[in-house]
Amino acid sequence: MASRLVTQLLGSKGLGDDLLADIERLIAAHFTSVLGDPRVKSESAGGWSATFQLGKEGEGLRSTAYGQQAIIMDTSRTLAGYADGTIRAATINVISETDV
Repeated sequence: MASRLVTQLLGSKGLGDDLLADIERLIAAHFTSVLGDPRVKSESAGGWSATFQLGKEGEGLRSTAYGQQAIIMDTSRTLAGYADGTIRAATINVISETDV
């Protein structure tokens, strides 16, 4: 999912392969955090206490520290536009011969 998003949005923006790989990892971590594996914000030991950083619903990439960092690292500013809703990822529908 993260790879596809990075390829669609940033693949032709002239960013280096290493930077694209870093951004892809951050977006993957963002999706992981949002989809049920939240990041520990604080923890304790003796009485077992933990606070988790959860993404805020409706904020997209801006809802986690991972998504925010991906936006910052994207020097083309494409992810900022995607996060704001001014840029959309392409959707491709595949139609087989039997569907025609």
